[in-house]
Amino acid sequence: MIKLVSILLLCKIGFACFDNVSALKLMDKGYKKENVALTVLIDFPFQLFIGYHAARFAHGSSALAPWLYGFAARIVFALIGTWVVAIYPNPGSEIVPNWYHLLVISSALVSSCTQTIMFVCMSAYFSVISDPVIGGTYMTLLNTFSNLGGTWPQYFVMKAVDFATQAVCVPSPAESDPLNPIWDTSCVHHHERESCVKAGGSCETLRDG
Repeated sequence: MIKLVSILLLCKIGFACFDNVSALKLMDKGYKKENVALTVLIDFPFQLFIGYHAARFAHGSSALAPWLYGFAARIVFALIGTWVVAIYPNPGSEIVPNWYHLLVISSALVSSCTQTIMFVCMSAYFSVISDPVIGGTYMTLLNTFSNLGGTWPQYFVMKAVDFATQAVCVPSPAESDPLNPIWDTSCVHHHERESCVKAGGSCETLRDG
């Protein structure tokens, strides 16, 4: 039981950054919220289809076998998804080519499919090992640990992204006071970025965390 709980609490760290930051970074670069919402809408029927077929293979003592394949694939597609965010064309512009829209949708679909496979197979495994007398309570407890494993890394991921990011406030060409103390100061956080813009400057990212 202790080993299983440890796995549930730690197994999602490898793709926590992609799951929690990729959509935010896309919108930060200029990708429209409507396009992100469209990706989620397209993804829904694929989750139903993949979940149904994953359940056919997740049974008995081999319930975790597809989960292991899904885990490895999810790590790979998290790396690919990070690359998709990194190659965003024309940062700062909401106008992106169609090929990039397809790339974002494809990346989100395959990553979501692996996530669905993992969820279905782990749920099937819970049903196998649960005590029949308190089966519902036992499965709910294990699902709670599984959900917690995907929730607790979020805070540390967000902090790590900010810590690894370098951004400075630079004056615009028309700025009349180049000695303003706000220039060349960090503008990683939202309130710092707002202060920079209000002063007539722009926040320039030197390194994206």
